[in-house]
Amino acid sequence: MKYLFACGILPPEIGGPSTVVSDLAKTLAGAGHAVTIVTYTERPDPIEGVRIVSIPRGGSALSRYFRFAHALRSAMHDADAVCATDVFSVGIPTRFALMGTTKKFVLRLGGEWRWESAVNRGELVTLAEVWARSLGVRGRMEMLNYRWIMRRAFRIFVTSSLLKEKLQGVAATPIEVIPNLPLTNCEHPVSHTAHQPLRLLYVGRFEPVKNMPFFAKVLATLHERGVPFICSFVGDGSELPKCRDILKDVPGISFFGIRPHAELQKLFAEHDLLILPSLSDICPNSVVEALACGLPCIVTNGHGLPRPLQGAIECDPKNVDDWIRAIQSLTDAKAYRMLFEAVRPVSVPARTLLHAMQAL
Repeated sequence: MKYLFACGILPPEIGGPSTVVSDLAKTLAGAGHAVTIVTYTERPDPIEGVRIVSIPRGGSALSRYFRFAHALRSAMHDADAVCATDVFSVGIPTRFALMGTTKKFVLRLGGEWRWESAVNRGELVTLAEVWARSLGVRGRMEMLNYRWIMRRAFRIFVTSSLLKEKLQGVAATPIEVIPNLPLTNCEHPVSHTAHQPLRLLYVGRFEPVKNMPFFAKVLATLHERGVPFICSFVGDGSELPKCRDILKDVPGISFFGIRPHAELQKLFAEHDLLILPSLSDICPNSVVEALACGLPCIVTNGHGLPRPLQGAIECDPKNVDDWIRAIQSLTDAKAYRMLFEAVRPVSVPARTLLHAMQAL
């Protein structure tokens, strides 16, 4: 088959769609399928056997969507299936590019745009809070866009039941839950007692939905209270300067920027805890991969992974004291050992996204 993917980001940029689509494209190409990806990433890492078309992010949203749609239209003439990874930044141009065609269109959604948009406008709200409130004019327009795109889809795949619950009534298109596939070949398993001081790790984007200035304040407060720790940050984004400023007087802080995905397992083995402070996070790859390697986690209670998460502590993403208590409790060697020994990988789904795409 010939597959065409519309994906906002690819490696070296870090994020769920980046990892999932690049791995899926590599596997499909290795199996003899023709694969093309259209992306906004400026200099994406090459993927063997995969054609990548990069679209500049500059200019207005309208001009950006037009360029993206034009690239998709040029690439889809012989495609058997077209897959988009969101309903706005790539979903809208994909929907326009599909007009007048009968191509099979698949939506693979790992995030929720209405909530992300609200947070990007400065609202400190969770996914559940956004979907629970009454629709205003903006909300009704957003839902119209959801319906316009979802009704055109042949299949919709989402990464958690949390997202399926929100989208179930928007369109009649079948929605199937296919979680991200966790690592099964961890080359650097975590096997140690906690370091002194405790080593914390964050891997991901520095964008509003990730709630990183909040976590920076948690660390600054820990330092003020005399709790020793080391924290490494891997990733980049618009809120990185704000986090640097909050932490400028806190020792033991390292910012590594964007790192190759292949280095993450080694980073897991060098740290004691993975941190995920997001306001909400539907299917966080970093947590799935960390637990697969045996690394305990402290995560937002707004995640969409199957519960209970074994080897993870859940905290309120708006409560500083909740996070301080969790981190401080694990400076006790016995408490850390108990959490470490409780770690279990997130269960592997019986049907993967690869199986679903090959069955189209």
